[in-house]
Amino acid sequence: MPRKVVMISKKSIPAAKMESIARKNLFDVQRKFHDLYALIKLLRKENHEELEKNTSLINRKIDKMQISLDAVNKKIFYNNNYERQVISSFYEMYERSDFKDKFLKLIQGLSNEDIEQIVLILQRQQMIKDTINQKLDIFSQEEQEKLLKIQKELHSQIFRVSDDMYCYKHYFLPVKHFEASVFCYKHGIDCIENLDVLKNKDILDVGGFIGDSILIFKPLTDKRVISFEAVKENYEILKQTVELNRLENVIAEHMALGSKECVVNMKVAGSCSSLSPNDLVTVEKTESVQMTTLDSYIESSDIDVGLIKVDIEGAEQDFMKGARKTIEEFKPILLMSIYHNADDFFHIKPVIESWNLGYKFKIHKPTDFSISREVLLIAEVR
Repeated sequence: MPRKVVMISKKSIPAAKMESIARKNLFDVQRKFHDLYALIKLLRKENHEELEKNTSLINRKIDKMQISLDAVNKKIFYNNNYERQVISSFYEMYERSDFKDKFLKLIQGLSNEDIEQIVLILQRQQMIKDTINQKLDIFSQEEQEKLLKIQKELHSQIFRVSDDMYCYKHYFLPVKHFEASVFCYKHGIDCIENLDVLKNKDILDVGGFIGDSILIFKPLTDKRVISFEAVKENYEILKQTVELNRLENVIAEHMALGSKECVVNMKVAGSCSSLSPNDLVTVEKTESVQMTTLDSYIESSDIDVGLIKVDIEGAEQDFMKGARKTIEEFKPILLMSIYHNADDFFHIKPVIESWNLGYKFKIHKPTDFSISREVLLIAEVR
């Protein structure tokens, strides 16, 4: 995340300076702690009778102080080797003669904050190049706090009910797979300016995986959430998620959505399952599944599309070719994953803009221990 300016009264102090002040305060606390500890050791040595009576209480206070210091000192370093390798297409993009033009098209019309986010992502990709297995101190103080909060409020609060039931807060899943981008950041829906329009519209979840996104989308509408999942095993888990959470008006579809009607071979690799997985994932098996276009699916239905979320492992642009008519007709809110490869990152926004439908765009990057994963392009007609 870009560094922000913290406002104090009418004066502004850069976040970097605030971090420096925080470090000085930490040093002062540590010094006082060590001074106190030295004093206690000295008093113990001199066998002060009153002190000995309260040794247990003092020890407990010392332990609490140490725990507090450890928490303040705790720092999260970046060390994501998978991400380091899957962003190779971005490095190839940087070397292209038309990279400047692609960059300018991407940032055109975006807010300063969104441009800063894009620049930060690209800068950090350059920083991690050729750093396999190295721990890097690249997260800002604000990001550090968010990551610690995720560890405390998400990862440590998942409760196992049974082998086929896990819960976080009031959300239930048949498997232990709770992602911060879903359960902490809710697919960026807080960035949408007019969520109220969804109350009487249908929501489409393309790339439903295990049904986790359904749990976030269902409270937004009184109508249907229709979830499309191409992998049979994920589809079955998705249905269990719906049942565990007693959700109504949810339709689960076992199919792939793309640019044409045909049978395709899905490469099954857990959450990375796709038609063309990268070389870093382990393909467990291949299974055939029916592909159709969203336009064909919608054509003979009464579906009133209000929002489409798409996360299909790099097949987003193929999906768009078969969904253009639907998008032109309903002009729904779009949550498009653009992080799987550089082509998606730089091209999906210009493609939607070329349709001249009046969309405005935002970039959403959750703070999730990565530097360029889970990036969403949020498109909304306002």
